Amino acid sequence: MSYQKLKRSIVVYMIVVTIGSIGGLFFWIFYACGLVRVKGYWKLLAAVRRGRVLIAARHPTLLETFIIPFMFWPFVITNPKKLFVWSMPAKELFSERISRILFSYAHCIPVDRSGGSNREAIETMRSVLRSGATVVVHPEQGRTRSESRSSQKPTKRYGRNADRYIRRIVSQIPNISRETGAQVVPVYIDVPFMNQADGWNAFWVWLKGWHTITFHVGDAFTFPDRVLMPRKLRLHLDNKELGRRILSA
Repeated sequence: MSYQKLKRSIVVYMIVVTIGSIGGLFFWIFYACGLVRVKGYWKLLAAVRRGRVLIAARHPTLLETFIIPFMFWPFVITNPKKLFVWSMPAKELFSERISRILFSYAHCIPVDRSGGSNREAIETMRSVLRSGATVVVHPEQGRTRSESRSSQKPTKRYGRNADRYIRRIVSQIPNISRETGAQVVPVYIDVPFMNQADGWNAFWVWLKGWHTITFHVGDAFTFPDRVLMPRKLRLHLDNKELGRRILSA
């Protein structure tokens, strides 16, 4: 093993043991207090342990982006390569130097939410999945209630199933799943105070109202081949299927 790889492994493991343990401890305290519920937790853990998984989750607030990576503590200590899942935060939140550090050590793949090219991020995502790791993605066009992820308003409104709804899916997730052989685990996240909070104030609304955030974990699946279809039509149908799976999780 080269010096750089050894250094990276040591730093990653230190993050798992320190920050991961603190975050994981808070996750289980919140779980014990009824602030978090995960319906299908062991099914999700088993999928992540198998590896090469895309967790495709609804994106109602910013809270779930922090909660999901800490769900797998303390098991992550024994297998950080698979259980220390990768996230995809907005590049705009960090300086370029910090973005590089996050990618190197904190299992983050910074993406451009302003409409720029994400070719490098997608290539990194493919590489991570092929290595057997898990990536958490939020395939909606923006947060569920947001009017905009970038300077342009979303071109699609909502998909619905009874009292559940999500922003319509416009993503490359199906193509990436096929290219890497990754399974997709759909997760519908129910945040009862979503209409009362947006952005960072969601944390205080959550604790002040003592609300329960519920994660509904669906079954892992892969997309059908559809080899005879035109690429754009196939992607459109696949994204509709992904949305349906999230809504019915």
